This record gives sequence, structure tokens and C-alpha cells, in this order.
Amino acid sequence: VHPWHQLAGPLRFSNEPSVDSSTEMEGELSRRVLALYDSSETIEEEDDDHKVILRPIDSEVALVHRLAELPLNNLGIAVDYHDVNSGQLPDAQTMKKYRAVLSWYSDNKMREPVAYLQWLAQQVAEGRRVVVMETLGAFHNLEELPTDPDLIAAAFEAIGGTYLGNWTDDGSVIAVAESNNDVMGFEQALPNRFEQYQHFQTTAESKVYLKLERTDMKESASSVAWSGPHGGYVMNSIAQSETRLGERYVVRWIINPFLFFEDALGIEGWPRADFTTLNGRRVFYLHIDGDGMGTITKLDYKTTCGGVILRDVIKGYDLPVTASVVVGRIAPPPYGQGSLLEMDVARALSLIH
Repeated sequence: VHPWHQLAGPLRFSNEPSVDSSTEMEGELSRRVLALYDSSETIEEEDDDHKVILRPIDSEVALVHRLAELPLNNLGIAVDYHDVNSGQLPDAQTMKKYRAVLSWYSDNKMREPVAYLQWLAQQVAEGRRVVVMETLGAFHNLEELPTDPDLIAAAFEAIGGTYLGNWTDDGSVIAVAESNNDVMGFEQALPNRFEQYQHFQTTAESKVYLKLERTDMKESASSVAWSGPHGGYVMNSIAQSETRLGERYVVRWIINPFLFFEDALGIEGWPRADFTTLNGRRVFYLHIDGDGMGTITKLDYKTTCGGVILRDVIKGYDLPVTASVVVGRIAPPPYGQGSLLEMDVARALSLIH
């Protein structure tokens, strides 16, 4: 290691990560992934009048953001977004800063599937990885005209899979042929009945996590989840599962996203931030949100929730804590809907250290 004063020229070093091509350092390995979504798809939402409306997909509700960005960030990956329905795809200069392309669509049609599939294959040819979650998204255009099967096959071929078709949604003839239990069944077990089957064969250099077969066909073992040196693929219905829990729907991963993305992006063993430590010491962080502070607790039906937190948690444990308050909920009229008692609790929170 050379002493700092012996280094010639400006130091190409920073404790801040590079975030775009303008700050790229020579020899730096990119940690950026371009996530693709399609604004021709929609998601149901409730408006202010509780009416269900169809909202075009954007980066805030894209499946990559909702499901994949957390494990990707945990692996040290930064994510940017691009809408394939915008009428243009990123050029070669823009793509230089990206390690990989990640797509996650909810249907199999898009505005310009031919140009898209050609662009996708070009990314692999230029040394970029391509990861496809659940569906390729380009089997038809928006007018439902089918895409050339050779282009579809070429796209899968680029990421290490030969697409043979043989599609069926008859779950009674779909069975598990082989499963890597270290990767599959992460938060949710494999389903007892599969929604669909497609026939894929992978190269010898690919890691295969799940194979399905058709019991009504011979030699039908299909690699439906794999990673390799050019990216990876996970077929629909085996990436994650949405189940009802009371009045809510909860998403659980079937495939382990940390292991899958690590392999598919080729970042195994890369250094990454440890969110639990700072300078080698374990980090403790506690924050209490102020919503519900003035609500009467069900513990004794007379004390406010804020009072219980103050008495039993903050005063009860010698731990650093921050707490927020909603002024409109605790301040007495005319400023809010609360009382002087709630204001006293809030003030006490600010005095406890």
C-alpha cells in the first residue's frame, strides 16, 4: 500500500458511492440495474372517494419496486427505472453504466415487442446480464398480434434457455420433477397445484432451481427457474405468492430473492453494506410513530396509547428512542382535536433522554 503522499495526481477515492456515469471511476464494477416496467399495464387503486380506478403502472407501483428492490438494495444494488411504453429504449451510451437489465411485467403484451426483444438480446451481446421475472412481456403487441416465435426463442436463448413451448394451464398434469430446497420455498412453500407449464431447456453452465414436468408428456422436464452467466429467469407463479391474511393480502417469496439475484447478477461475494452495524458495532434504532397516540388503550380502557408508551416503554427501558407526534391529533382546539393531557404526554416524550 502506497503512502498517500506518494500517490501522483488527484486521488480517485471517495467514501460516497458513484451514482451515475459522471462520477464513474476507472475500473469500477457497476452496481446499477435498469428495471423495466410497462405503463400500458394498470393497477387497481381507490381514489379519495373510495372508488376503484385503474392507475397506469409507474416506477412507484412497478413490481420491481414493490417486490424486488428491497432484496436488491440489501445486496448492494442500486435500481433505476425505464418505461418500455415510452416509445424509445435506452441507447448504448446510456446503458454503459448498467450491470444488468431486470424486467417484471404483469402481462405478455407491450407496445413494440419486436424492437424490445431485439434490444434485449443486444444487451446480452454487449456483456450485460438480463433477468426476467415471471413473464417475458412481449408475446403480443397491444393489438394482440403475436410476436415472431423466433424472436421470443432468441430472447430466451440469450439468457441461457431454449424455449420449446408446450404450454398448458392444466394443473392436473403439472408436477415437480426436481427442486433445490435451499432456494425454493423461502417464505412460502411451492404450490400444491401449478398455474402453468412452459418447456425450457438450459445450458450446462446454468444453475437450475426448479424443474417441472407434464405427466401427460414424455421427456418434459422443464427448467422454470434458473440463473447463469447471462442473467436468469423465473416463471410465473413460482417467484412469489399473494395470500389473504384477514382483510389484507400478503406477498411471500417462493424463491429466495437474495440467493437468486446474487447468482443471476453475478455478485456473489461482493462487499455490501451491513445494515446492522456501524464501524463494527451493532446498531440499535427505535422510533415510535405518533399515529394513535391519543387513542384509549385496550389494556385498561382509560389510559391513552401515548401514556402507555411513555410509562411502560420509554421510562421502562433505558434505551435511546425517538417519537413523532401528529399535532392536529393531540393539540387542543382550535389548533387540533386533542387535549391538554395529550399535549403533556407529547412534551414529556421530548424531555426523556
